[in-house]
Amino acid sequence: MNRKIIADLGGFIQERYGVNLKEDITLLSFFTKVVERIDDQVLSNYFSGQDDGWHSGSSFETRRTGKELVERINNMNAEKILDVGCGGNELKQYFGDKLTGIDPYNTNADIQVGIMEYKTDIKYDVVLILGSLNFGDEKTILLQLAKAVTMCKAGGKIFLRANPGITHDHDKAKWIDFYEWSHEKVEEFAEQLGCTVNELGWDHDESDEHRWGNRIYAELTRNAFRK
Repeated sequence: MNRKIIADLGGFIQERYGVNLKEDITLLSFFTKVVERIDDQVLSNYFSGQDDGWHSGSSFETRRTGKELVERINNMNAEKILDVGCGGNELKQYFGDKLTGIDPYNTNADIQVGIMEYKTDIKYDVVLILGSLNFGDEKTILLQLAKAVTMCKAGGKIFLRANPGITHDHDKAKWIDFYEWSHEKVEEFAEQLGCTVNELGWDHDESDEHRWGNRIYAELTRNAFRK
């Protein structure tokens, strides 16, 4: 759930009409659906690939989730790769049909769908989550990450790029709820979801300066299934 919209719209309703949503379960349920729909539209407005929306300002050559990651995955000889929230599907050029890019907002995706709605029986060798699970409250983040883990085979790799709560300096990003990722949260979630953290650091050298700040980088391995 988008905490910014909940606080703003819920506060307005209470101040203007004297209605406390928490006291009316039916009204709260309706309000929740409205917030979810508004949040989806806010994200679509920014991430749909339009000229006045989001564009990556980071270097493919220097970031760990750029050229270095492509070379690393190629050396792994991965046959099935899932790119969750693929945006413009730029990584398709490096992996071809081995990669399936899903994204709910960008028409360049192989399948235009969100992670929670994506259905597949495939267990992927590599799951890429490069800036796509950054939005909403902790419950939302954990549910989405759990779904991503289920689509990775035992022993497979999950590569994560996560925003430590930095709002983009763009008018269309004002109402996006950027979750406050931390290295501690990556470790906590990994333990809960049966993954081993192999690497944990930053996407760029910490001395580099970037328009929207640095991002957390993590490599996880999905542990073997437990009986």
